[in-house]
Amino acid sequence: MSAVEFAISIAGEYAACRLVGLRFWELIRALFSGIRVALFCALATLVGKALVLASELSGPTALVVISLPPLATFVWLESSNAMKMIGCAFRSQKPQVAGAAQQANW
Repeated sequence: MSAVEFAISIAGEYAACRLVGLRFWELIRALFSGIRVALFCALATLVGKALVLASELSGPTALVVISLPPLATFVWLESSNAMKMIGCAFRSQKPQVAGAAQQANW
């Protein structure tokens, strides 16, 4: 990405934050966890690539070996978030019908 595109994207994010009333630094703080995961996965990909080059693998086997370290890193870093999402998705909740509380009091 060029410096001009970078500057335009930052200016666009700033403008969007101003429109919705979010401080720019609050957005940056919220994005930090995603950036952290992306950086660790990129480093893990480099480890996988080094393993492939050292073992002289090629083809589909090389792709599997390259992809396993970032997969393991992602699962390790994001497993708690995934479990929270799954827990919320399958949590049993009583359906709420409008006026049901008033009808129950009759």
